Amino acid sequence: MKDITLEHEVLAILINSAKAQLHISECTEEFFTEIETMAIFRSIQQLSNAGEPIDLLTVSLKMGKLQFKPVTTAQIAAKYVSDSAIEYKIKVLHQMYIQRNLAKIAKELEYKAQDSNNDPFTLMADTQRKMDELGVINRTDGIHIHKVAVDRVNDIAKRKAEGIRTLGVPSGWETLDKFTGGLVPGEFWVVAGRPGMGKTSWATALSIRHSLAGNKVAFFSLEMTKEGLVDRILSSEYSINGEYIRTANLSQEQLEAMARLNNIARMGIYIDDTRRQTIDQIRAKVKIMKSKHQISMVVIDYLGLINPHDARAIREQQVAYISRQCKLIAGESNVTVIALSQLNRNSESRTDKRPGLADLRESGAIEQDADLVIFPFRPAYYDNDKPLVEEAETIISKNRNGRTGIIPCKFESQFSSYIF
Repeated sequence: MKDITLEHEVLAILINSAKAQLHISECTEEFFTEIETMAIFRSIQQLSNAGEPIDLLTVSLKMGKLQFKPVTTAQIAAKYVSDSAIEYKIKVLHQMYIQRNLAKIAKELEYKAQDSNNDPFTLMADTQRKMDELGVINRTDGIHIHKVAVDRVNDIAKRKAEGIRTLGVPSGWETLDKFTGGLVPGEFWVVAGRPGMGKTSWATALSIRHSLAGNKVAFFSLEMTKEGLVDRILSSEYSINGEYIRTANLSQEQLEAMARLNNIARMGIYIDDTRRQTIDQIRAKVKIMKSKHQISMVVIDYLGLINPHDARAIREQQVAYISRQCKLIAGESNVTVIALSQLNRNSESRTDKRPGLADLRESGAIEQDADLVIFPFRPAYYDNDKPLVEEAETIISKNRNGRTGIIPCKFESQFSSYIF
């Protein structure tokens, strides 16, 4: 899992070729396996970071008295022939580096897995983190703003020509998309509310709309079983009172209509109702679902039921960690993560019971990390006589990349369904 000859060849190219030196940021000293080669690359990297010229003289001066036997910097530099295929050669060194570390991780995991005092889920999460880090090499060169701007203008022109008005994937609810730009990959949304406001119903309705538009959704239902969630979707889709579905008190016509499952078969919704999951476990599953099903939206119902990765930490630290991981999941899997959250009781004591950002429960990190904060709100919930179809609101209280405001919608309590 190492090739000393190749290591010498790459170093010789980096010392002698100004063109090849553009690829220094694609390497790390850990790609090299001997004290000599690691020290030489470290000197090359330090010169590069300082903006100094790189050649045999400057590298030798940087090394100072640190010259090794039997191989010296001069001997390695003398092996230079050409800078051809430098990118491929660095890629091979990277692959060998990954192989060496995978073997190390596997050996460490085998050792720790034999200790019954070690939590297996923590071991899995820690192993996954270490494996993810293997593929990341820190770049110091950055991307020039001109290139980013050119790509951006071309994307805008393409969307204008095709009549696409959303920056991300259309959610299925056009009015919402005017505020959000669609489901933008990498964004983390929080949908929060007091019990009874219909957070799950709101997220379910959006999942249905999004999936029927030809997209795929991962729905992590930590509170409701998969059967309970499907009952709610059946109630909404076939306009049948949820109580009748749960008690099988249906007419033959209603049963036959449901049995056809016309729209249900078209919904690309994948449900995971595993209890007591950690956010690291959810992160791993999202990666698999992204690869297998090409999901564009992830729903987590809800944040308060995610099992803490460290039970000894205070609750605010646990929530902050979960919130950061939600943002990370969105970015690394290129999806929109929508996490449901509870509110504190403050809004209940006000005359105007509409919630605000200050009502978010447990941690300011949720508000800080979220790109959007949305409050589904049912004003009629507090009335004694509720109509069958209520006037409801989708309150966007935070929008990092757009406007805030209230979107009118409706709520049908007998079907536990939001109507967009």
